[in-house]
Parts: sequence; C-alpha cells; structure tokens
Amino acid sequence: MAVAVATLNEADEAAKPLWALAADARALRKGWLSALEAGMVGIGDLLAAAATPEGAPLRRLALADVLYATVRHRYPASSGYARRVSRAMLAEVLSAARRPGARGVKVAWLLSAQSDGRRLDALADALSRGERKPPSERWPYA
Repeated sequence: MAVAVATLNEADEAAKPLWALAADARALRKGWLSALEAGMVGIGDLLAAAATPEGAPLRRLALADVLYATVRHRYPASSGYARRVSRAMLAEVLSAARRPGARGVKVAWLLSAQSDGRRLDALADALSRGERKPPSERWPYA
C-alpha cells in the first residue's frame, strides 16, 4: 500500500531560508513517524524513502523512535509493553551489529554502506521475532 508522504525537493530548498528547511525536515520526520504508528506505512517503506536523496531528513530519525512507532501500532492498548518490546528489538539489533550502546543510533547508521547489509539483516531478524502475540485474548484488560 503506497502512501503519499511529502518530500523535500531541490527547487524548494534553494528558495527557502535555513530555518524553513529545518522546519520542513522536522515536519517530514514527524509525518513519517505518525504514519508508522498509525500503520499506514511499514518500516521498509521508511527505510526505502530514507535511502533516496529527497528522504535525507529521515536518516536523522532515532532508530529507537522508529521501532517504538512500529511496535506501538501492534499494541495500541499498552504503551509500556510496546516500549519494552521496542527496547528489546533495539538491543538485539545493536548486539548483532556489535555496537555497545543505543545512544545516538539513527536510521543513517542502519543504512550505512560500511555494514554491508548486516545491520539491516539484524533488524529484519528482530522484527520477525517481535511478532509476538499478547498473553491472552483479552489482554491487557484480563
């Protein structure tokens, strides 16, 4: 399912002051996180858009925020549980990539050519393991 999300183009960038470009970049990041949390786009769509020149502002998104927005869509009733699941997924990606800490990890780090795709493989593994079902059908109201 393709969703039209605005991107920045070069013609607009030349005519705008820097503060306006920064505001556009923040709005672009916010729009993509909102679309992720609503389930309108997937994490693969975000990564594909971030890999394009127009999606450069998306590379500054924190990986923890992206994972939380993805998991939050699956567990809308419990933000605490979604936060724990997303932290576990991030820890799994970082340990597979042999990175000591989660501080400052951005989408750009994930897309870096230095990793030769290992970081994306680790993310795919973490996302597939994140497909857990709640403990009961009535959870969290059980």
